[in-house]
Amino acid sequence: MEGSGSVGSRMVRPPPRAFAPWYVTRLRTYFVAVDRSQPVAVSLSVSGQVLDVVSWAADAPAPETWEWPNRRVLPVEDELVVQDLPGGIGVTLDVDADGRLRYATGTLPETRPDTPGRWVHRRFFGSANRRIEAGDGHVWAAEATVGQCSVSARVSLTDAEGAVRELEIPSPGSVTSLATLGADLAVACVQRAAKRPWDFAPEAQLWFVLPRPAGLAPRFVPPLDITDLCRPRPLGREHAVRRQQELSTYLTYSLGDLRTLREAGAERAELTVHGDIASGDVMVDLTFEMPHLPGVRFRRRDCPFDENGLLGGGLRDLNVSLREDLDGGLIEALAPHRPGTVDL
Repeated sequence: MEGSGSVGSRMVRPPPRAFAPWYVTRLRTYFVAVDRSQPVAVSLSVSGQVLDVVSWAADAPAPETWEWPNRRVLPVEDELVVQDLPGGIGVTLDVDADGRLRYATGTLPETRPDTPGRWVHRRFFGSANRRIEAGDGHVWAAEATVGQCSVSARVSLTDAEGAVRELEIPSPGSVTSLATLGADLAVACVQRAAKRPWDFAPEAQLWFVLPRPAGLAPRFVPPLDITDLCRPRPLGREHAVRRQQELSTYLTYSLGDLRTLREAGAERAELTVHGDIASGDVMVDLTFEMPHLPGVRFRRRDCPFDENGLLGGGLRDLNVSLREDLDGGLIEALAPHRPGTVDL
């Protein structure tokens, strides 16, 4: 990156990355979807055709620290404002008459509790828009069902007489956002993630949901490669040193989980670090066995760094408690009836 960083800094092309739709809304006569963490948005026609893809990576620097929620959006009339947290530059998106996307960086709009506009923050499960009035008494809705290990969802359309048509989204799956075109069409961002084992980079899909006499039918938008539009991860000596230090601190949490397992009577409990620490491409595996479940080896995988190489987004930061999983019977629920390795 010319003009920034110190000696020894460099940027590398990120690994292959598919567009991960997290938020969708209508702008004019089109739908616009925003990625869950990368500076990328796409516009789509009502038939589901991708019309344009835009990246603002060159004009909005990546966050320097991790925060949760990591992103928020705000629809404002015929525009959409996106901001990375904490304290990122505001990016305003709009779409022209041909469906081409444009963006500008600038001052964020003010919002007050008494105004209709609301910032929408990214969440893992549930829907950013649970209920949408579609006119003529029709109502679209999205709901998530969170079980001990699974997450499933459904999209429904209720007409003026109270008749309900539904589309079940089997586990793993939750609706993170929903947009509609009257009672004729809904577009859902579907995240294919279960509650356990935790997925740090789950597949995400765009579903076009169409009413049919017997129910609702989905049509899927094919995956879209956005690798060349993503922010590159900073590498170099100073970043490597920082990540080494950050990981050393983080492993205190991991060692605490190891002690928790031993106190719970686990056997052959081991902590292993895999990957490239200098780049932040790291996995921490905690493996163990329980005497009352012979032949089964459990693995709890953690990713302390996010895809931008920032320390954050691991099990510690998301408050995914091993103690609660043990006390709540999670390992018994996940254990198969045959020997093998079970992720949790």
